[in-house]
Amino acid sequence: MEQSAPASRSKHALLVQAEQVRTIYSQLPRSTFMITFAATTSAVVLWSQIPHLHIVIWYLFLVANQAWRLALFFAFRRASPAPEAMRRWGSYWTIGGAISGVMWGLGGLILYVPGSTEYQAILLAILVAVMFGGTLLNANYKPALYAFAIPVLLPMIARMLSEGGATQVLFAIIEALVLFTILLFGQNFNRVVTESVTRRFENVDLVAELQEQTRIADAARHVAEAATRAKSQFFAAASHDLRQPLHALGLFAAALLEKTREPEALEVVSSINASVEALENLFAELLDVAKIDAGAIQPNLSHIQIAPLMARLKLDADPSANDKGLQMRVRPSHLCVHTDPLLLERILRNLISNAIRYTDHGGVLIAARRRGDRVRFEVWDTGTGIPEAEYARIFEEFYQSGNPGRHSKKGLGLGLSIVQRLAGLLGYPVRLHSVVGKGSVFSIEVPLGHAVLPQAQATGMRTATTTSATSDVFANRLVAVIDDEDTILKGMQTLLAGWGLEVAVGHDADETLERLGELGRYPDLLIVDFRLQEGLTGVQAIQRLRNELGADIPALLVTGSTSAAHAIEAEQHGYQFLTKPVMPAKLRAMVELKLKEAESTARP
Repeated sequence: MEQSAPASRSKHALLVQAEQVRTIYSQLPRSTFMITFAATTSAVVLWSQIPHLHIVIWYLFLVANQAWRLALFFAFRRASPAPEAMRRWGSYWTIGGAISGVMWGLGGLILYVPGSTEYQAILLAILVAVMFGGTLLNANYKPALYAFAIPVLLPMIARMLSEGGATQVLFAIIEALVLFTILLFGQNFNRVVTESVTRRFENVDLVAELQEQTRIADAARHVAEAATRAKSQFFAAASHDLRQPLHALGLFAAALLEKTREPEALEVVSSINASVEALENLFAELLDVAKIDAGAIQPNLSHIQIAPLMARLKLDADPSANDKGLQMRVRPSHLCVHTDPLLLERILRNLISNAIRYTDHGGVLIAARRRGDRVRFEVWDTGTGIPEAEYARIFEEFYQSGNPGRHSKKGLGLGLSIVQRLAGLLGYPVRLHSVVGKGSVFSIEVPLGHAVLPQAQATGMRTATTTSATSDVFANRLVAVIDDEDTILKGMQTLLAGWGLEVAVGHDADETLERLGELGRYPDLLIVDFRLQEGLTGVQAIQRLRNELGADIPALLVTGSTSAAHAIEAEQHGYQFLTKPVMPAKLRAMVELKLKEAESTARP
């Protein structure tokens, strides 16, 4: 046994490497499309600002590299190499990735527009998006990860620092933060994948030996549990670490939109905001799919009232519906259900988002009706409809009905896949009825629950009705923001100030109280991160400010964690709970709602 252990480890290492190389090659067509699309977008956006010959030469070299890599993909498929030959094919991939990274790094220098903060921000957003997408594709194979990611941003960082302007230095800091975070994410992801695949091959060997040694069954179970724990730890860490820079990027992009006035630049900045929003949605959906598949999500059932849930759903969906001119309606219900409230809410959110995405005229309706000992939740829309032949396929990953061009505004086709997975965890079949050209209705049936205290319902109904008011409540209002991330504080201050609010920021309660003392005012609203320095929480910070100021100040809790325990703690204290990255439109709606609530409460 002692002599066979090194041989076994060597065999597993070879198989793991082969699996990693095979995985990255399977994603090459998507990588080629993404790189080419990003290069084309960069060339079009910056065509009027950069000498055309420079853009053409850069673009042709980059596309030529992608064409070579695509040819390499087909050669790999034809060769079907054995595990022993995978290192060589991995080297080919790494060389191509390094060339691509260098080309993008050179692009940061070639396409740089001196003296134009707006176009520098556009270029920065494009490079960050390219590096993030490339990291997701290359993270399985560590040499390729570093070969691609590092050259993309370093030249841009050096160029920004060399200019020495305050804005350029800030951009360079943001780039460095994004580079460090994404490399950390990629390294953690690679480690977890390597351990998981290694354990999978180890389990195969253990199962083979199980025919002779039944005691190995316990060892296999422990290995599986360790792999599950490792995946859960990774998803928790990746969720928090990546939500922070994505949240900051979204805040800066929205703030840039507020400050832009030139029509041509406004259109470009709007496209940046749309890309950031798509990136945030993609990140959330990919993590959801991975967590469900890893078994990291387990139902936690309780009795809940439907009314507050419906009110929250309408509040979150109203900005998206209003942007498209759609009517968002909720049919009131006083029923209760027995379910996991967080999973049910995510199912309904995805169904509503899908309905809005595929509806251009009319509206969306959310309803809950009693059917015997169950409650049927329905999401109606007046959208394009779904052919009956596609009913089963729309729940597949990345499949989209009526979107052959793969337009990003209609998502990536993960929403309904997540719905089916979550509904499967809860034991709720998803039903669909649709008429092409008239609309669709998705429904699930949930067990009827026992009555609970009506306070939550009253709060929820108040939330739903209050949002219909449209008065300007931002004038002369002061918002205090607490977060231990400098980048997020700067982004929040810039965004909120752009909306006409006064802003006081601090890393903790003490620093925030000092800022408020300098202003000589009480805040009208608190926006506080859940995790603060030295193990303190946002709940403690809010309580400290309320005690020191002697006022019951409205508060929003924001976090990069997806832990259900944090949501429950926030609800117990009566705080609204938002998960990073928070869409600026949703944040604005929530800030306006809280200020209106405070205003109505203050009236005699």
